[in-house]
Order: sequence, then structure tokens, then C-alpha cells
Amino acid sequence: MTRIDPPIDPNDESDEMLMALADGELDETTAERLWQRIETDPALADRFALFADTRHGLQAAYPPEPVPDRLIATVMAGTPASDPVVVPFRRRLSARPMAAWAMAASLVLAVGLGGFLAGRAMPPAGATLQQAAAALAQVPTGARLPCRAGRWRGRWPAMTPTWVCAV
Repeated sequence: MTRIDPPIDPNDESDEMLMALADGELDETTAERLWQRIETDPALADRFALFADTRHGLQAAYPPEPVPDRLIATVMAGTPASDPVVVPFRRRLSARPMAAWAMAASLVLAVGLGGFLAGRAMPPAGATLQQAAAALAQVPTGARLPCRAGRWRGRWPAMTPTWVCAV
């Protein structure tokens, strides 16, 4: 068992202290103080019972087994049981892969920015401005046109030449 090194706060009621008490890892003075608080505090007693039950359940599930003589002999001899296997470290990444990633990111950025700027310079798909002007010249001012997508929404604003067709 491993003992907890001092200094230990005698008023500590943490889960770590309760588990150390259940495992028998506390010095006698600290354990006695913690036992006195457990006897007077039902909530603390319930918390301790959980750790004690866990310890007893694990001891029942995994009983101690004798250490094999082969292992004892190997430890006492101080030599490994077989030839050691030495695995070399992986090589460190050089700056080249980072430069390649930076170049790829720059290429993606350049293509994306070029496509955006090219798209802004192109006219919108569909009718050209001349075709739209010709179609509007045939409609009298203030006339209502049928809306294929639903109904017209809003009023004719005095200075805004756009309509919204609500679906």
C-alpha cells in the first residue's frame, strides 16, 4: 500500500481522503480524526460507506494471487526476461510539409478570391438590362402585373422601382 505523504489537512473530508481511509492509507492520527467525524455526520458516513463497499467488492472480485517465481527471479536478477526491443523514434516533421500546406492554402484562397471577383464582374443570369427595359416600356406606369409565384406584397413606394412577390 502507498501512504499519503504529509502534510495532510486533518479537517479534509474530500473523496480522496475517504478513499484513503477505506484503503488504510492514512496515518493513525488522521484516520482517527476522520473516523470521529464519520461517526457524528450521517452524510459523511454515507459517502464513506460507498468507498468502503467499493473496496470490499473489488477485493472479493479480484483476490490476491501469488507472484510467479519466474517474475521474482527476473526482478531479483535485474536483467530483462528477453532481449530488449528498441523502437526508434519517429522522425520529426521538417518545414517542408508545413510549406506545402501553406502553399495549398494560398492556392485555395487565390482561386476562391478570383472566382468571387470574376462573379461580381459578370452580369446576372437571365434577362439583360436591354431586355428588361424593353419589357418595362410596354407596361403603363402604375399598372399591376400578374404574379406567378403568389400575390403582390406591399405598396408601390414613391421612389423605389421594385416589387416583392410573396409566395
